[in-house]
Amino acid sequence: MERTSRLRIFYRSYKQEIRFFCFLILYFILGQAFYYFIYPNFSESIIHKLNAQVCSRTINTITPSEETVVEGTIVRSDKLRIQIVQGCDGTEGMILLVAAIMASPAGILRRVIGSLAGCVAIYLFNIIRITGLYYLLKYKPAVFDISHVYVGQIFGILVAFIFFLLWLTKFSGINGNSEQKA
Repeated sequence: MERTSRLRIFYRSYKQEIRFFCFLILYFILGQAFYYFIYPNFSESIIHKLNAQVCSRTINTITPSEETVVEGTIVRSDKLRIQIVQGCDGTEGMILLVAAIMASPAGILRRVIGSLAGCVAIYLFNIIRITGLYYLLKYKPAVFDISHVYVGQIFGILVAFIFFLLWLTKFSGINGNSEQKA
């Protein structure tokens, strides 16, 4: 009996946080399901256009002598090639960020604008990440794997987390004073 009472008190005390967490999980699962079950039909053309072509243009702008070309999801030069596959396109970070923003109690317009701006921020970070991985593969191939698997993913999640915190504190329209009812 006392345990049930404590759970009720806990729930009442943290109702908003519990609601946020539950919706975050729900939106994240829905986003992942969409990405892995529906999106693959379109992913190669989207990855090709949005990531591979932009990375190739970025590399060619920074170092024109590279003369990279795009073949499907592969950015290739005479000396090396890097393939952008599903999971390396920054979408998971976008799904996590959009889930967090959509689970927040802000107004719908602010959530939509925040989600779009956050996706652009993660996309730009991912272009920088892939471009950097190309140069790492060329000049420091020994650190490519650790940079790709660990460093890039950690920084991608960190970019999403920092963006969410900035959006939450500056642009969400939610004031920091939560109302407590006695």
